[in-house]
Amino acid sequence: YAIIYNHEEFPECKHQDETNQKELSPFKGDERRERSERSGGGQEASSSASIPALGLLTTWSFDEFVYVEHFAISSSLRSHGFGTEALSTFIQSQQKPLILEAEPPTDETPRRRIRFYERHGLTLFDFPYMQPAYTAESQPVPLCLMGTLDPAVTPLAQVSRVLHSEVYEV
Repeated sequence: YAIIYNHEEFPECKHQDETNQKELSPFKGDERRERSERSGGGQEASSSASIPALGLLTTWSFDEFVYVEHFAISSSLRSHGFGTEALSTFIQSQQKPLILEAEPPTDETPRRRIRFYERHGLTLFDFPYMQPAYTAESQPVPLCLMGTLDPAVTPLAQVSRVLHSEVYEV
């Protein structure tokens, strides 16, 4: 199991220190959280694998939706269709709607990420959302919610409450 600390594939608001990453790791005992790394041959990869991982996908499964906590393709392998293939395959495999947090579209990098998710059927919701602080020393971060869910069926305020209480434990 390879823990990614402040990895370049993640926006700064998703950076966590080593202690916090271990505390939030999928091996913490929460069966709702799943993590997958795939190598170039499509097989599961690990920190000891001879084939490097193409990327990372970490999800939480809740009654009403699946939360995509992390999705990243190694920067050296971007623009080769791996992200499109991985996300398309993941979306097609899901029985429940998806939700994820995205940085506000304030510059080109977050806008590119948002367009990528929109091409895969996710909607950028107009909903005020704050990611809780990871540590006592850090501040909450304004983010956007994106997803395939219907807010008329699963209200975004309910989604926010679930994320805050179950994922961030606040």
